[in-house]
Amino acid sequence: MRASPAATAAPTATPRISPSPSPARAPGENPILGYRITLPGTYRLSRSTIVPGSGGLLGSDAYTFATEAEERAECLEDRGDIPSPSDAASLLVTAYRNVGGVPPVERARSRPWNIHRAAEPAMIDGNPAAKLVRPGETEATPVPSRPPREAAAETARSLAAKDADAVARLITPGCWLGFGATVGGVNTGGAVNRAVASFIPALRERFASNDLAVNVDPTLQVDARGGGFFVRSEWIESDRTTPLDLWLNETDGAWRWTGAMHDYDRLGPGGCIPYRSPWITPAPGSCSP
Repeated sequence: MRASPAATAAPTATPRISPSPSPARAPGENPILGYRITLPGTYRLSRSTIVPGSGGLLGSDAYTFATEAEERAECLEDRGDIPSPSDAASLLVTAYRNVGGVPPVERARSRPWNIHRAAEPAMIDGNPAAKLVRPGETEATPVPSRPPREAAAETARSLAAKDADAVARLITPGCWLGFGATVGGVNTGGAVNRAVASFIPALRERFASNDLAVNVDPTLQVDARGGGFFVRSEWIESDRTTPLDLWLNETDGAWRWTGAMHDYDRLGPGGCIPYRSPWITPAPGSCSP
């Protein structure tokens, strides 16, 4: 990506583009997130995420029945809106901080997805909890972090480097980079998950051939939906310039580039969305404007 005056050197951390290794702890429990559940023997911990700071979301654990080899294979494939069989059967445990000091039972009763479940006061290891069909969440200690805006701004400035390897160090540690599109300012409603393992080599190839330039404005824009920021960019090719919003979110204690939204002024021939490499793997009959 073309460097702007505000660009800084990218961090030296190596991205994780495959599932995170399972932490050394008993299956079905996490003392930081404050839960303990009984899991079927076929499930294993796939990844664990902690969100530092003082906001509501504390973190989450994802469990799957897929083997590590099966997950690695899935990481190499682009994916659409339809989940894979392992995703459809996965289990996600998410923990939130009790920012407002609301008793757990009241919080459980206020959740719309608990409307058909009875919530009763309970105690877990001496902590107030709510008893539902399955165990409720307990409290956890917030983890301090840098101010979110400051940390996200540093990531935004580093994304301005025209260097695929530098971008790789800033990208989501997960397997996929999510992206969607608007046409004439209207969201198409579709989304694609681009395999990071394919995106980075394709981006490196486009930069090396000098047929793609990217300008990034490192000025942070606030995500109106909450939970992150985004920066504006332009992806410049010989026959067109495509505006993209690059989405930033906090993952594992660092602000990462996690997704993008393309903004096209029109659809391609036949009414298709004109994605191009590195966002898709070129194929015969690919859509183009």
